[in-house]
Amino acid sequence: MNTPEQRSVESSDADLRSHFQALQRQNNFLLTGLVVLSLILMGYLFIQSRRAGKDLKQVQMQVQRVTKANQEREKRLREAMTTLSQFSATNEEFRKIFAVNEQAIIDFLNRRTNAPGTDTP
Repeated sequence: MNTPEQRSVESSDADLRSHFQALQRQNNFLLTGLVVLSLILMGYLFIQSRRAGKDLKQVQMQVQRVTKANQEREKRLREAMTTLSQFSATNEEFRKIFAVNEQAIIDFLNRRTNAPGTDTP
């Protein structure tokens, strides 16, 4: 009753099913691997973002300290400039020296207080 034709159809059918099941197992294995790798990558990126956030906070604190120190220094320089200007008003010899160097001092102070790359008109 089983003719050779039916056996070959049945055997090729069974062979196709076994190939299909093997491909399904391989596909499931690859998808599981993809999920695991995605979770590992997500964890790694999370840790790196936390570290970068901590580094950023430290840099921001350093920038604030440096900015505050520079503002204090600028304030003292401007006070010194005012004091020198007042002294030059009362001392004739110093007024000559101060007049010669006043613009250079003003340019220096302006250059220190302006943002990098900008020129004072």
